[in-house]
Amino acid sequence: MYLAGASYHDAMHGGWSTRSLIFRMRAQEDSFSLLQQLNTFGAHDAEFGSFNNQYFLAFSEDRNEHTTQISSSVFRFDPGTESFRFLQSIPTDGAHGCELFTAQGSFLLAFANFGDRQGKRYKSKSSLWKYHEGDGIFRLIGEVKTQGATDVKHFTIENHDFLAISNEGDIQNRRFQVSAIFVCLEPFCRNPPVPFRKVFPSPGHPSKKELSTAGVHLS
Repeated sequence: MYLAGASYHDAMHGGWSTRSLIFRMRAQEDSFSLLQQLNTFGAHDAEFGSFNNQYFLAFSEDRNEHTTQISSSVFRFDPGTESFRFLQSIPTDGAHGCELFTAQGSFLLAFANFGDRQGKRYKSKSSLWKYHEGDGIFRLIGEVKTQGATDVKHFTIENHDFLAISNEGDIQNRRFQVSAIFVCLEPFCRNPPVPFRKVFPSPGHPSKKELSTAGVHLS
């Protein structure tokens, strides 16, 4: 059993440059012990996922000392060393949440990109990436416009796959918005890729009274 801790900020030492910790509990043990320390920048979330007997760990990384437009790290478990090894850097923009999941036979990674809270920039694009076993990396297949996105969650209803993205919005200027739910479409590799279709609120019929959100952090 593994446990990941996302380290956001180290005021005493590295600032936004942090070390996120991985702990392990072996069979017959009753406590976690430190396994690894992974270099991250403003890590806001950590998510595990598995696909075809491979195990992955993704961090959503918010910012460094200068900008939110940085890369978030993905790791894959190496059975030989019994540790998580760096796999790939994925471009993000103030990433606050991520989700590893399987939908319709594809292994996917979604990021909720907040933008820049310190710079008061909330408009961004949250992204969806598909894992390709041939070269062992994730490739971008779609983006949606978001406003201070804080989290993304996958769920299924009657074999249909959905993504919910929570939008915080620009609360200080009372610019509220709606948080949306998207259905995942097949095929995931259209040209151009169109993996999303908004299903809630329904296009053209938003109810701002019922669906407007402010400061939402979980979907």
